[in-house]
Amino acid sequence: MAIMIPDVIPTHQSEEIIFNNLKHAAQAREWIVLHSINVENSNHPERPREIDFVILIPQYCSVICLDAKAGGYDLRGGQWYSSYATEPLEIPPPARALSAMYDLGIQFSTYFSTHPALSIGCAVAFTDAKEPDSSPTHQAKLIWADDARDPNRLSKEIEEHAKALSNDIQVAQQKNLDKLRSELENNMTLEPIKRPETIIRSDLATLRPHLLRLTTDQLNSLKRVKLNPRCKIDGAAGTGKTVLAMELARRRCEEEGETVALLCSNPNLSDRFDKWTKTLSTASGGKVVAGTPATLPNWAFREASDLRGKHHRRLKDSPELEGSLKFRYLESQWKQFIDETVEDLKQVGEGVFDYLIVDEAQNMCDKVFLELMKALLKDGLANGRWTMFGDFKYQNIVSPDFHKKAEEVLEDFGLNWANDELETNCRNTHEIASAVAKFVGIGSPPISGVHGPLVQLEYFKYQDKLEDVLDRLVNSLKEREFGSQQIILLSSDADNEFSKRTYGGWELKNIGQTKIKKHKGKGIEPHLVPAGPDNMLRYSNIYDFQGLESEVAILVMPVTDNQTILGDSVTLPEYPHLRRILYIGMSRAKAMLIIVADEGYKDFLEPPGL
Repeated sequence: MAIMIPDVIPTHQSEEIIFNNLKHAAQAREWIVLHSINVENSNHPERPREIDFVILIPQYCSVICLDAKAGGYDLRGGQWYSSYATEPLEIPPPARALSAMYDLGIQFSTYFSTHPALSIGCAVAFTDAKEPDSSPTHQAKLIWADDARDPNRLSKEIEEHAKALSNDIQVAQQKNLDKLRSELENNMTLEPIKRPETIIRSDLATLRPHLLRLTTDQLNSLKRVKLNPRCKIDGAAGTGKTVLAMELARRRCEEEGETVALLCSNPNLSDRFDKWTKTLSTASGGKVVAGTPATLPNWAFREASDLRGKHHRRLKDSPELEGSLKFRYLESQWKQFIDETVEDLKQVGEGVFDYLIVDEAQNMCDKVFLELMKALLKDGLANGRWTMFGDFKYQNIVSPDFHKKAEEVLEDFGLNWANDELETNCRNTHEIASAVAKFVGIGSPPISGVHGPLVQLEYFKYQDKLEDVLDRLVNSLKEREFGSQQIILLSSDADNEFSKRTYGGWELKNIGQTKIKKHKGKGIEPHLVPAGPDNMLRYSNIYDFQGLESEVAILVMPVTDNQTILGDSVTLPEYPHLRRILYIGMSRAKAMLIIVADEGYKDFLEPPGL
């Protein structure tokens, strides 16, 4: 689909038709479509001029201003009439579109210090009017109902217009197109809200369409991947690695007809992937199979009942490997589990997947897991086609201390690849991304222009008072109409210990909990417990929630085993561990973050004098 900004619009007849058709047009996938852009009216400065859609087409470095028109129109003697009207229109639709285009062109001078070097054109899409027998030539492209109501025909008409307008594509043009998008988007976002405790549900609803969409550097990464059979894409938390991994998997499946393995370390993320794969088209013969190192081989053994049975028994005998990627088992249970699995995969054949995509790959840059990837992928890792997405730059924050850096492990495995980097935070609001950079002490990637509430800090003095603080916060969110599925309660403690009482009347549901479920005719395999109904409040430790996100996150930072209490003071965890807590936990919040911490953290979170 095209990148729609926002991704939902009010019902508005013709505009809704055009919006939906552009959103689902196959050849518009890399277009950026902005709805309802106001530009200064050069004739009447007191009345801004609205452009229904501003379409940025990177392929041709072109900008198309598109107006959508409902109802009937007639052309009589070279003049425009509304259907059944006896008098001609004072300003015909093509003239309105041209005026808006010229005004946007004038506004370009406020975005660029030099000539923009962008091709700009305009079009009018008539969702009801049929093309007349004869029509005079206009500078504006006219798209009549038969084309406007068909996604592929509409996008083809717009693309042909953009292509006819475009000059030779230059680097300067592409940079200016990126800058124009940024300027237009920033005009749409909200000002910072200073009091998070006053935010109601509808406030965050206005932010949702602006977060988690494909950014320019994500689109550029897709181009890099297309040109290189093996890629490693690095990105800090919030830069959209998971979104990009899913888009790449979709393209390999739907457009290339390939069988794609989508591998991740977190079973909760795998469950999300698995549900999403069921929405993909398999008309081209492609397929996406999602799983963890424990579960992904199930599909490879699908036609070998004896090997499938052996693998199910391995899973049953190693329940500690089902819940999450337990690094402390790396040299014991995991190694034995994968060694046996790889031996069985050799009986299936030389790899079963055409393409391998690994998300949160920094967690699996170890020879043990690379051996499994090699066995699953056609032509292996050295010669096969794969892309790994990971936070390799800050892996010492989010992963255990491997004896080598990820790049060294891959090199020792005899691999070569192209590198790329995601640099724009597209998940978190400006306020959350800034707070992560401040507390963790890392260089922050460019931050989204989307503003939201400031990070809310709450403290408790004694452990038994934590329950009261959480109960109060959850009740407050409920009163402001937030639903339980919008909120995640995160613990900084790996043991994930919360009281079994309810908060705000909502019963707690551990998203990391697993159970063994028997499937008819398929033996035994791990299965995630469902998230639960709307009256269940989700909770997790930060490690089981890695790779996931929630609109609202409450991060709880109690005193843990690696801290001591001396009198009334708390010794903080060693800095690397504290960075891990903050980096993973804080970045899970998309729009609103509340940190609930022992008072011993106060001087760290709010240094005196600041």
